Amino acid sequence: MIYAMLFARVVLESGTLNRTEDGLTRLKPSLAQIDSNKKAEADLTPRLQSLQDAQAMTDRWTRILNHLSVQTPPGVWITSLRSTAVDVTQPVAVVIVGAGTDQAAISEFTLRTQNQPDLDNVELKYTEEQKAPTGISYQFEIDATIKGTEPPKAVAMKP
Repeated sequence: MIYAMLFARVVLESGTLNRTEDGLTRLKPSLAQIDSNKKAEADLTPRLQSLQDAQAMTDRWTRILNHLSVQTPPGVWITSLRSTAVDVTQPVAVVIVGAGTDQAAISEFTLRTQNQPDLDNVELKYTEEQKAPTGISYQFEIDATIKGTEPPKAVAMKP
């Protein structure tokens, strides 16, 4: 009697195992597709990150240029705008060159530029008096760095 019950249990368990094996066999193509999708995602992730970084930088420049166009006071003209990133250990530098009718307007422009949230370390490098056909003007140069372009800082590991 006990042997008959054990035999019946073994037969039932055997049937359950066969059904489980059949189910797993049917899942193999799906698992292979999942693995393939994960590999494709891993291949595309760096490209996506590059595109997101480029979009963020484009948005940052849009905000900077919009700020400069709106916040340039009367009597000040921007004649040149350069950015450089020659050293990867430093943030992107911005140089604004322009002219103004007087020192006060240039100072006001410098203060307004300092209020731009994407710029950091904004400083008036120099002003220089120039004789122009319409009178005296002042050439100026403002240096700044762009926030968020600093390289990541290395994390020191504690021993």
